Parts: sequence; C-alpha cells; structure tokens
Amino acid sequence: MAERRMFSKTVIDSDAFLDLPHDSQLLYFHLSMRADDDGFVNNPRTVMRGLGCGEAEFRLLAERRFIIEFESGVIAIRHWRVHNLVRNDRYRPTVCAREKRLLYITEQGTYTLSRDEAHALLPSSESGGKPILLCDLNGEKKRLTEVSIGEGSVGKDSIGEVRSFTTTTDDAGECAPCLSEVYDYFRSNFDGDCVNEAEKFHSYNENRGWICPSGWRTAANLWISRIKDFDERRVLRKGK
Repeated sequence: MAERRMFSKTVIDSDAFLDLPHDSQLLYFHLSMRADDDGFVNNPRTVMRGLGCGEAEFRLLAERRFIIEFESGVIAIRHWRVHNLVRNDRYRPTVCAREKRLLYITEQGTYTLSRDEAHALLPSSESGGKPILLCDLNGEKKRLTEVSIGEGSVGKDSIGEVRSFTTTTDDAGECAPCLSEVYDYFRSNFDGDCVNEAEKFHSYNENRGWICPSGWRTAANLWISRIKDFDERRVLRKGK
C-alpha cells in the first residue's frame, strides 16, 4: 500500500468543505491518510478516538457526503479517486471487498451508492474484475461537460455532481471516456508511469475532439506501443 496521499484543491478549497468545523476537516484528512489504496477505512472509530473527535464531527462528514458509511462500520472517502490514483506497481486492492461491491463511480471520479449515476466498480465474470462502464444514463449516451462544486450544483451538498451534459462519442461510436476510465485502462495495460501517460492521452484527445476512427481503446494501445518503442530505442542508445 502506498505511504503517500494527495488531496485535490478542487475538494478541500470548496465552500462546502471549508464551511465544515475545523475538527471535521481534521478528521477528514486523517481518515484519508489512513485509507487503503481504494479509499476504504475499516477502523474509523479508532482514528476518531486517537484524535479526540466526537460523533458530531463524523456525522457532519457523512451528512455532507464527504464520506460514505456502511453498516459494517467501514467508510469510504467519497472523492478518493479525485484525490489519488495509485500506480499499478504499488496498488493493493482493498480488503473491504463486500463494501466495494456496493459502490459505483461517477463520471467525475467520486464514489456513490446510486446505480444511476455512472459506471460500476462491481467486479463480475463478464468484466474480468475491471470497472463496468454505465454509459446509458437516462436512456442516452452522455458525457459530463461541466462540473460544479458547492452552491449551484444539482442536489443537496453535491460536490462534483452533474450540472449539464452533452452527447459525445469518438469516431467509432463509443462514448468518449472520462479520465478515470482512461486511468483504469492504462493501469491494466501499461507497466510504466500509467498516471502521467493516461492524463496526457486524455488531454490530447479531449483537445482533438476524440478523433479515434477505431475507437479510443485502439488509440490507447497505439499510444502505449509508441511509448514502449521509444523506451526501447532510448535503452539501445545508452548501450552504445
């Protein structure tokens, strides 16, 4: 499990987060630091006791949707994938498999218990354990184009929820991928710096309007192949 954790300023600089009492903010940071590589904490009460935080601070985090609470006592950091993406060679799957099966991931990379919001983290025999994309939202293939945080967003205290959508597909007719889906694909198919390369691939194609005649996954495979070829040539040059 990785020892370092990151925090997105998109979340912690939002009014919704800064309006929390300082004790609730402190508890959030400590829970996030102790989460596993999938964002789960199986001993939140122990963390609370160590900090001297009470139930009120914990309840606020749950009510404001910064954490997701399960009946087992396990919690998940809702914006985990907004904050962190652990490299494949350092990643260790969570031991909270039962809780993970209840979660879905939204287009913005946040966790949710609602099946209707985005694509699932639920492992299945059909997917080989990979995330299942739920592109069909409300009967249409849609992709998020605008995200709001705090005031003005859809729903109560909804950070990273949907404000507006547009239909976007690549040239092969596939729903253009969100960044978290590209991350997952690179993690499964590339042994190098998958985080950095996934971000570059997504940004490059986003700017070009996803012009991928054979589909974005084929384009990703070509991108990965070129990186490997470049690395091999660089090694050969160093050996001369």
